[in-house]
Amino acid sequence: MEPRRDSAREAATNGTPSANASLATLSTREHDEAGSHEQRSETPNTPDTPADGDRPWTKSSPSSPNGRSNRGGGRSTSSSKFANLRATFEQTPSIEAVKKRRPPSNGKAHDKSSERTREHDAEIARLKDELEKERELRIAFEEKITNLEEEMEGSVHAMEEKDGVWKAESERRSAQTDSEAEQRLIAAENEAKSRQAEVMILQQQLANLKRDVSASTRTSPQVSDTTFAQEMGMLQYDVQNWVVNSFRRAMVYDPGNELCEKLEKVAEPKQLKQLRPMYKAFNPSFRLPIYQATVACCLMEVFDDPYIFGLQEQRDWGKRSRQAADTLHSILDPGTYHRWRTITFEAVRQSEGIKKPVDKAATGIAGMICVILKVMTDVDDSDVRMSSLKTIVQRAISLAHLIRVQQSQYEFILPLAGATFDATSMDDISDVGESENIRRIRCATFPALIKIGDEDGKVLEPATIIVKAKVLCNNGET
Repeated sequence: MEPRRDSAREAATNGTPSANASLATLSTREHDEAGSHEQRSETPNTPDTPADGDRPWTKSSPSSPNGRSNRGGGRSTSSSKFANLRATFEQTPSIEAVKKRRPPSNGKAHDKSSERTREHDAEIARLKDELEKERELRIAFEEKITNLEEEMEGSVHAMEEKDGVWKAESERRSAQTDSEAEQRLIAAENEAKSRQAEVMILQQQLANLKRDVSASTRTSPQVSDTTFAQEMGMLQYDVQNWVVNSFRRAMVYDPGNELCEKLEKVAEPKQLKQLRPMYKAFNPSFRLPIYQATVACCLMEVFDDPYIFGLQEQRDWGKRSRQAADTLHSILDPGTYHRWRTITFEAVRQSEGIKKPVDKAATGIAGMICVILKVMTDVDDSDVRMSSLKTIVQRAISLAHLIRVQQSQYEFILPLAGATFDATSMDDISDVGESENIRRIRCATFPALIKIGDEDGKVLEPATIIVKAKVLCNNGET
């Protein structure tokens, strides 16, 4: 009933003829339904009487009081409802709007539901297919991953084995390379030492040749003091270089008393006076200057000879030459004597007879130096070291000979260890600069050369220092 009423209201609102007819019909039906409702409500519901909804509705008798009262109440109620219904129809929407909002019929809804169900079933079937495919794909991937893991484990194991083999081979080759490199380095060092010794020998030979040429071409054996200073400087450098190359790796930590005991077994008495104080206060930090001082002390045997070193090896004419020089020194005046000495010993120096004794003496001096240093340093001798030292000794002998054939008188002085340092005639090789404190000499590494008198040897005053002695001072140390 409600949809029909809504349609009637909508038609009445739109003002169409069908709407007015519907309104009249609706009003009559509402009136009848109102009266029937009141009568049903007043009639008791007994067991013998059927309910309102189970029997048809009948009008009451007109003569019944209840019937009259019901009709009068029905009219008033129907009128008020009719007025309210009209007002409601005027406010209700049109029938087209109601139709538009009317739900679809049951047939269409059923079709849509069936279509939706089919779509859902189709989607479920599709998803099941995809799930099955993904499951098969996952199984295939798991098998493939398992195979790859097994292959990777095998590869890792193989790589570890190869890595071990390569590492062992690399270590073996590295050790072999290091050993070969060390051998090559030792061989190179030995070759370098040999070449250095050869260079020193060649340099010495070249210097001797120059000296011989100079001596053979000049009419007088007289040499300037500057030349002597240069020759002394070169000789000092050769001694220092030989000591450094031979004993720089020799480390001695024996106490001074033990070193002195060793020294007394190999050194001569005249050398002990110079060497014993040095080794008694031996300090390993100054070992190289002390070894150089040992060489200088041994070379003083060459420099202290007043005539020609090597004549003592000639027992016949060498001894007679010395006796003649001593005799004439007491008879002749200084000028005449020094001229005779110069001429005589220059002739002896140039003679062939002196060369063999000089070579023998040089060998003896070099051997004595090597023996002393071998005992003090525990370093074995070598032919290269001996050969280079002999060359240095021969150079010292040649320089001493050249000095002794000068008309001027020269003197070599090697300061004693423990003496007071004198800056006028000594150079401190420690390079501590000037100091007001009294310094004591630790060792003297090279002698001083002093010229006595004038050029002709007639006057013995004054003394001129040509080369200062090279010493190492204690500098306040005890």
